[in-house]
Amino acid sequence: MRRVFVLGAGTSVHAGAPVGKDIIKKFIELQLEGNSEGVRMVKDHPFLMNLLAVQPGNKVSSTTLIENLLSYQFPDLRDVFTYYQIANERNEPFIKGLFEENNIFIEEIMNFVMLTIKNSIKVRTTDVCNRFVKNLTPNDSIINFNYDTLIDNAIMSEYGNIDYGIDFNLPEMDEETIRELSLNENMSDIYFNLDKSKPTPLILKPHGSFNWLYCADCYDFYLKVVERFGIQYFPNECNNCQIGLHDYIVPFSYRKNFNNPLIANIWINVVKILSKADEVYFIGYSLSDDDYTTKYFFVKGISRILKEEFPKLYLISPNASNRKEKFESIFGEVKIIEGENGKFQNFDLQIIQDH
Repeated sequence: MRRVFVLGAGTSVHAGAPVGKDIIKKFIELQLEGNSEGVRMVKDHPFLMNLLAVQPGNKVSSTTLIENLLSYQFPDLRDVFTYYQIANERNEPFIKGLFEENNIFIEEIMNFVMLTIKNSIKVRTTDVCNRFVKNLTPNDSIINFNYDTLIDNAIMSEYGNIDYGIDFNLPEMDEETIRELSLNENMSDIYFNLDKSKPTPLILKPHGSFNWLYCADCYDFYLKVVERFGIQYFPNECNNCQIGLHDYIVPFSYRKNFNNPLIANIWINVVKILSKADEVYFIGYSLSDDDYTTKYFFVKGISRILKEEFPKLYLISPNASNRKEKFESIFGEVKIIEGENGKFQNFDLQIIQDH
């Protein structure tokens, strides 16, 4: 039995992660939780001022208190990102006199998204994620669209290894240093080799991950290693060209670019595992109407020449019935699990299979 679990934003909400439409509100809540004196007005957050200024009729002023924005109708960050992508392609400012350096603002949006999600999740993983991973077998595969590493860390805790379906660089000097440290903790080299000596469920992350680092010059990727014993490895520069490394996630946009060599290879693997799947579970996942690239790869992978070989599809979400029509218009018959049983924290394969 080959099973594929497709995880969307709904699977990280229990750990405090905001879904896309709530990221700006979550940022404000985090600022208020910090009780920072002197940063209570919109003018104290220049990025927020520029972000809200894309709404031509907004009535927010520089002296507006940020707590007064909690009930405000914020712009969709994906809209804003896409506006600036279009402006960049046209080589013109989006709004004259507002923020004319499109690339800089695009980078600021990405940093804003990453930092807000990272600061929202206070734990390495959760009991919910650990329980989910314990129900998996090495024959199972995960397609995780979340940037966070909650599931990744649960897999590391359970298996002492992780398989992203790709090879990452680990500089020799840093690897040697880490190995020496590991001897003091009686840890296996598997934590640092990631050599698949122990079979694990495959986890594919088509939108990137917070623990991936990228060299824009030679397209090399590196993996941040964070261990249960507190040993961390964060490479600073590329092995080949000594260029500084950066976090890598697919832009938070309606016009996602999957042409990066590593991401393109991940999508090839997505099609491969879907083409062999007997069952596909969509958990906490909503497929955007305009995300045609994702729909293309899913339909390509799930399609079968013989109808009797078509995999069973399950849509699992508290409000799955609201998404059923859309999923069936794309894939055909889909079984739904909703209500309390549709919540990720209540995920139970036995209940689903008995449904």
